[in-house]
Amino acid sequence: MKGLIRAAGMFILGLSAIAFGASATPHPLDSARQACLLKNKNMVDLAECYVDVVDEWRDEVERVYEFVIERKAKQGKVSEARLIIQQQESWLKYRQVVLKTWQSSCSGNAACQVQLPEQELKAQRERYYELEAYIDCISCFEPYDG
Repeated sequence: MKGLIRAAGMFILGLSAIAFGASATPHPLDSARQACLLKNKNMVDLAECYVDVVDEWRDEVERVYEFVIERKAKQGKVSEARLIIQQQESWLKYRQVVLKTWQSSCSGNAACQVQLPEQELKAQRERYYELEAYIDCISCFEPYDG
């Protein structure tokens, strides 16, 4: 059983290396994700750790989203802000559908229970960088402070 858990962990680590490649500037939450892999030896603990990191990524997405909307409004770019709001609402609805689909397909599978938060973590991270791309100034957005 330990061998199976270790093999599943290595598989997930391999997928993570692909998903979290060096395409974007490292974010402090990337270290939190790595720490989950290093300190959790069983699937349940790993999944719980990922859920905590997903929650932090959601907070980061919300923080950058609010900053972008506020900045666009201050710049008088109301129509651009409305489009970003619509895009965010659509993205959130899509994520809900994806989560429900994953949850219904997992049916108690331990590896799947780890993959679900891992996929959500990846989606939140990508969304953060998509929204961050709307920031049109250098050093005006406060870095993550945990």
